[in-house]
Amino acid sequence: MKPNKRLLKKILKKIETDRRCWDQNSWHCGTTHCFAGHVSLEVVPEYPDMKKSEWMRDEDLIQRKEERYVNELCRKDDKTAATIGKLADELNSDRTGLFKENTAIIAAYHLGLDGKTAKSLFVPSNTLPRLKKKISKILGEPI
Repeated sequence: MKPNKRLLKKILKKIETDRRCWDQNSWHCGTTHCFAGHVSLEVVPEYPDMKKSEWMRDEDLIQRKEERYVNELCRKDDKTAATIGKLADELNSDRTGLFKENTAIIAAYHLGLDGKTAKSLFVPSNTLPRLKKKISKILGEPI
């Protein structure tokens, strides 16, 4: 997979612009998100039956929304399903709808990262300087 440079830069810029919206320990809590959580919010489409104001406050709704999206990705075509399956294995996920795992799968897929690289980027102990260093390495250019 080829890294999605535009999305990596976009999420990093969002975090740098408002540090209060980022917490590497929080996948989704309504106001703050880890790097993977921000990616998920960016790429998962709006569903008519789930208003953003509702699912942003409810982890169960977020979990169902992300599980639904991962299932849609898997039905897209065989190549996408194989990629999602491989990422799930690399991220130690069984795709049963576990909140953090679906978030990581979605983010890794859209960022164009393998499981090992994604895990490194999503680790809760990342500080902003570490995150920037890892993204710079992924991009192959300074940021």
